Amino acid sequence: GRGEGRPLLGVRGVAAVGESGRRFEIHLGQQDHGAGSVEWALRVEHRGPSSRPLRFRLVSISTEEGDSWLSYSPSSGTLSQRHETQVVRLCGSTEHLDVRPVYLLLENHDNPDDLKTLMVSMELVVAADDAPSYFGVRVEAKPLRQRWDALAAAGPEAGDARPDDRAAGGGGGGRLAAGGELALREGGREYYRDEGGVRPPLAIDLGTVYGGQVSSNRSFVVENRCTLPLHFTLSSSLSHSPRRGRPAGPAAAGSHAAAAAVAFSLSNASLKVFTTLLVPAGSSTRVYPHFRAGGALAAGRGDGDDEPAGGEGASLAPLCQAAGDDCSRGRTAGELVRCEIAVRCHLVRDYQELITLTAICLPPRLALSTAALDFALPDPLLDPLPDPRLPATDGGGAAGGGVPAESEGGRGGAGRGSDAT
Repeated sequence: GRGEGRPLLGVRGVAAVGESGRRFEIHLGQQDHGAGSVEWALRVEHRGPSSRPLRFRLVSISTEEGDSWLSYSPSSGTLSQRHETQVVRLCGSTEHLDVRPVYLLLENHDNPDDLKTLMVSMELVVAADDAPSYFGVRVEAKPLRQRWDALAAAGPEAGDARPDDRAAGGGGGGRLAAGGELALREGGREYYRDEGGVRPPLAIDLGTVYGGQVSSNRSFVVENRCTLPLHFTLSSSLSHSPRRGRPAGPAAAGSHAAAAAVAFSLSNASLKVFTTLLVPAGSSTRVYPHFRAGGALAAGRGDGDDEPAGGEGASLAPLCQAAGDDCSRGRTAGELVRCEIAVRCHLVRDYQELITLTAICLPPRLALSTAALDFALPDPLLDPLPDPRLPATDGGGAAGGGVPAESEGGRGGAGRGSDAT
């Protein structure tokens, strides 16, 4: 234990960790890479109760391999009387990205039991313009390629006819780009089939997803292009929990569309939700977005009373017509659900990669034909089953092999039914 009257050390300019009075931390904040040195004043104080001189020493210990970014001066000193203070200058370098916490031990030579631990940390970030040098995001297909194949096959003439009207209607339009390559426009954005030296917007097209189902057959890759492990944060404009508090519109009364949701997993077969990701140095990680369509999509919607989850939705009737589908034959146009997936790297300041995820959400349906069939069922009390040991006769009765259909009111029990297709 501490001896009576033995001098004690005190520290200022630090934040206490816990209530032991022995652990402290110093955080130098978020600094730009290469912005110069960061200084911090650590004050060591003679707390008494004795007035005898007190000698102290500051020693650094390293728990992880990394560049030496922290220096301090002086590393030792003597406090002659009570309440005397000495300032130790901490200097952090921003030249090395490999900045890891440094632990300092403050030793009291005149009271070995009085030992204090200080953790010094700093966060370095790089400018957004340098982001491609450190990380990247790749999708497995060109933007909206499958969705617009049918429209592109119609040729540039079809797109040039009324591009503005199609875009305003929520469907999409085609036009000739300056270089002569077909550009496809949807929702105010253009998606070029050929990159032409400029990276097109990142997009994932899930195709058709029926209400209540989960689609996880598309993915994107997060690449770490530097020599340090990088931390990422993933988010989407569609929350993982169902949307609450929004009343159903008239068109959706009784069966309004439940909110769509997006969650992230490292497997397309099982969902283990995460929002933060650590990618080792010089490697990549594949992420599968699990998209769940609303559980009760309303058929025949289009009056705008209850727009799809995600904030942007449009009828796909213009797309069906452009692709040659007959949308008028009892087929309900789906809802285009769109959301944005944001990938943020903790190393890069104020920068994120955006992936546009789209899906055509359709309500599940069972179609029945209009053809009706007449059928007759035997009454088991009046017409018992024939005895297989007796020979069949031409007439009806107990040995008859079947019961013919009779007119309405007969004992055959005629009825009508539908043939399911």
